[in-house]
Amino acid sequence: MNARSAVIVRVAGGPRTGFGHLRRSWTLASRLVQDAVAVHFVCATPDGVGMLAEAGFPVMVEDHPRSLDRTLDLLRRTPAPRLCLVDAPDLPAADLAELGACAPSVCVDDTGEREMPVDLAVNGSAGAQMLVYRGLPRTQYLLGPDFILLRGEFAGVPKRPPTALEIRRVLVLTGGGGTGPLSRQIAEVVAEMLPHATVDVVTGPFADSPPEEAVSGRVTWYRSPQDIRSLMLAADLAVSAGGQTLYELAATATPTLGVRVCANQSLNLKGLADAGCLRDLGAPEEPDFRARLAGSLTELAGNAKMRDRMGRSGRSVVDGKGVERVAAMMRTLLSKAGTAHEARSCAT
Repeated sequence: MNARSAVIVRVAGGPRTGFGHLRRSWTLASRLVQDAVAVHFVCATPDGVGMLAEAGFPVMVEDHPRSLDRTLDLLRRTPAPRLCLVDAPDLPAADLAELGACAPSVCVDDTGEREMPVDLAVNGSAGAQMLVYRGLPRTQYLLGPDFILLRGEFAGVPKRPPTALEIRRVLVLTGGGGTGPLSRQIAEVVAEMLPHATVDVVTGPFADSPPEEAVSGRVTWYRSPQDIRSLMLAADLAVSAGGQTLYELAATATPTLGVRVCANQSLNLKGLADAGCLRDLGAPEEPDFRARLAGSLTELAGNAKMRDRMGRSGRSVVDGKGVERVAAMMRTLLSKAGTAHEARSCAT
């Protein structure tokens, strides 16, 4: 790979959009850096800038969350071969086309709702193959869990003890946004329904602070732990928001109850539920959510065989090697861009 190859990443991430966009772009960028590709981030908002800078990436912030000015300027100043990687659901198709006029473009997209005037569209969601994408004649698609962008440690085969006859430890994860009240609600129900289990509650970098008063002496709170995989492997059951974390749980063979925190998580939940990896509890604002959570906890507590099947199904669907597959395709695009970069110009 040419050491001058570069990828400019335009990414969203914050309390409103969650941590998943930032986390998966960061994961993919880290893999590309291993191949001597220079990666520069342009963030929609200041959220997450400190984390990216601490990880060693050059990073800047747009003047407005919907602006493209700094991204376009950086693309124009970066010599070919270069790519633009977009993980920003708020950018419309016209913006994607403008970025694509500057460089070959890759878009990570969860819904297929907007047109995709890009060279490569990536959606690692379970069930993504069923979406109808509207791309260009040259657009290529990487769809389904084979292309979910998980950190390298999730590619390792999970080493789990035999499934316990009873649930001894439950992991609660409600995403990177401000979902502290939901974490507490779930922890309360778990502590009530499983009086002999310990509960680990993980909140993300954009979440509200954990409550000062304890739900129970059996509940431990973690804010953005460094080794979340170990917590997953230690859990007999997880209760998780329906974003990127569901795929990490599947890769670690963790039986899971899924919660729809955002509307765009429906595809994840349905796809993984259809695959037998999890139970879909629906949205927390639904009136019977608490009853569904309590009922599922009771049922799974008494059915070790079902929990074992859920865990094995998860690992069969998600092998954790998606970032390798997507990075390989991006390296191919960079190679092509290096031999034909004069065919595409960027307006000034």
